[in-house]
Amino acid sequence: MKNDEVGYDSQMKLTTGQYNVAFGKANVPSKTIQKEKVMSVRFFDVTSSNIKQIGYDQKKMVLVIRFKKGGEYHYSNFLESDWALFCSCESVGKHFHSHINKNFEFSKAE
Repeated sequence: MKNDEVGYDSQMKLTTGQYNVAFGKANVPSKTIQKEKVMSVRFFDVTSSNIKQIGYDQKKMVLVIRFKKGGEYHYSNFLESDWALFCSCESVGKHFHSHINKNFEFSKAE
């Protein structure tokens, strides 16, 4: 990445006097950028063949899953009760595939 090009992911919002950008890339001088957290997520390591870590933003109701092969996905409208079930399940991978994967809207973090 060049010095004057700024990249950021869905967990960060970059703000300058002229720009307020939530996703993608912006060509602005890096010294004018202030980073603000958009999501507050504490990650937990899990025992799974595919899932590396899970986290939850209670205010935004977003489940965040980091996979072992790379990639981070955000699942929206994830209730606190869904989070409690996910954390207490016997198999994180089985619960993900049977209850989360096809039932919640998601986006891949960049």
